[in-house]
Amino acid sequence: MMDLAGWEEEQHTRIKLDGTWEFYWNRLLTPEDFRRTAQDQSRLPAPAYMAVPSTWNGKVIDNQPLSAYDYATYRMVLKNLPADGVYAIKKTNIRFSSTVYANGQKLFADGTPAEAAANYRAGNLPQIGFFSAEQGDVEIIVQVANYDYINAGIPVSPYFGGQAAMMDFQQKTMTQEFSTFAILSALSLIFIICFLTAAYYQRKDFTLLIFAAVCAIIAVYNGLIGERPCICTSLGHLLRCCTK
Repeated sequence: MMDLAGWEEEQHTRIKLDGTWEFYWNRLLTPEDFRRTAQDQSRLPAPAYMAVPSTWNGKVIDNQPLSAYDYATYRMVLKNLPADGVYAIKKTNIRFSSTVYANGQKLFADGTPAEAAANYRAGNLPQIGFFSAEQGDVEIIVQVANYDYINAGIPVSPYFGGQAAMMDFQQKTMTQEFSTFAILSALSLIFIICFLTAAYYQRKDFTLLIFAAVCAIIAVYNGLIGERPCICTSLGHLLRCCTK
């Protein structure tokens, strides 16, 4: 639970949803499950609790260490939302598939969380979802499953905030990260051209290739973290090609 009674949106436009979440191991629960539980307390077991951000593998529940290759549901209630409005939840990294709900509404799914590996599909790209909420409480439910990666859970903070502020931050971050990727890629290309030009005049300088490699490695690294502009741009191009 997180109390938003003192939240001043003008000063703190985004809130990290860090803290202790309810955690239901080996359950993929929906908002409907919790509505039924409110009427019949015997339907669900008492929750365990899991810190966010963190990974669940290695944690112990009921004296049993948790495997990375399994599934679970996280739940948090934001108490005392100060005003009605359109809000957003942003996830950057949930390993390695997820579905996110807010106030009973499915915001987005990344991959397909499933109880069996045969029905599971991996997916882990930054996503943002919007929903309307009235003053009061906001229930957030996150289904997570992993059958691919060496650790699982929510290792990076999700965010909550107003629609306009979250979109503005998203666009600025994407622009900054893509610009960094583009500049480093261009520098790498320039160093390669300089090396080839020098080689043409029989004055090879292999330090130029080293600089090119360093810029390329840093560009790829920056393109694969944060908003991951390298992956998102490639997927967008692929989808456009497939729909032509």
